[in-house]
Amino acid sequence: MPVSAYVVPPIGIVESGIADFMGFAPIEDFTTIVAPAAGATDIATAHTFGVGGGFYKIPTSPNKNKYTAPSVGEPGSLKFTSKVEVFVPGSKKELHKLISDIKNVPGIVIARDANCAEGNFYQIGSACTPAFLTGGSEFDTGTTMDGVKGYKLTFEAATPPTTYSGAVVWKP
Repeated sequence: MPVSAYVVPPIGIVESGIADFMGFAPIEDFTTIVAPAAGATDIATAHTFGVGGGFYKIPTSPNKNKYTAPSVGEPGSLKFTSKVEVFVPGSKKELHKLISDIKNVPGIVIARDANCAEGNFYQIGSACTPAFLTGGSEFDTGTTMDGVKGYKLTFEAATPPTTYSGAVVWKP
């Protein structure tokens, strides 16, 4: 679509940030990974999974999570990448096991936009360029005074800003 044909939608109230949970699914668990239509930035058709598949629903701390899409490249050939940074509170053995299991696994991450009424998720990763947990992610016990214990996680992928409004299947 030529830039001159773009119509600016009404802005309304803008809720910043992302909500207090995210999803992660390994690429190998999908039977179908839907891509946006040519020129589109939303995926409205649901991804599908094999039996027992779905996104791991990972709770995150409110007010500490964000999605960014920085541009990279040279003028005239810029593209966007996608990055989500979250804080996952806790120190239970199940959480440590999950993070250990997904640390080098290609996947797709979904992070719900804080404007929950719209029901949109940001999708980080695709079948071609999956998301990975990146260096700089860490577990921190915090101090006895700060009350912060958990994982600071960053997932990145070479995908442009994409929203996912299809049905979400959560892992049982």
